Amino acid sequence: MGIRVVEGQQTVEFGLILTLALAALVLLIGSYLQRRVSLLSQSNIPGPVVGGLLFAFVAFVLHVRAVLNISINSVLRDPLQIAFFTTIGLGATLSLLRSGGRRMALFSLIVAGTAVVQNVVGIVVARAIGAPDVLGIICGSLTLAGGPATGLAFTATFERMGVEGAGR
Repeated sequence: MGIRVVEGQQTVEFGLILTLALAALVLLIGSYLQRRVSLLSQSNIPGPVVGGLLFAFVAFVLHVRAVLNISINSVLRDPLQIAFFTTIGLGATLSLLRSGGRRMALFSLIVAGTAVVQNVVGIVVARAIGAPDVLGIICGSLTLAGGPATGLAFTATFERMGVEGAGR
């Protein structure tokens, strides 16, 4: 951990180990709050989301008030995001999917069709503004269905494909 002045403001820089420790602490605080605040638990808002939003809010307030900037090490961000989103799918067993019956099959077709439409529209718009086609995929189902973190996990791939600054 180090403290230095960046653009006239003190910045605390967390190394890899301290970033992981901070993440664990934020996770524990979020889980604790989620269990204790009935609105959060009744709304099924996961503890990691609660903790992450709380950390983001505190970091934002410290930055806006020119008190302190926080810089965390993001070396493990991409592999951990890919592992996280991969393991989410492991919770969907075949028996669970079968129990949904026709409605689940119809829902799956609608979701797949919507993803295709999002990508086609994204590519058409990207071509219309003179951007790389792959930007249409980024702005299509990748981030709309998978979420912004899914898009961030593929930042390096998209930058190699010609989308400069894909992770910004």
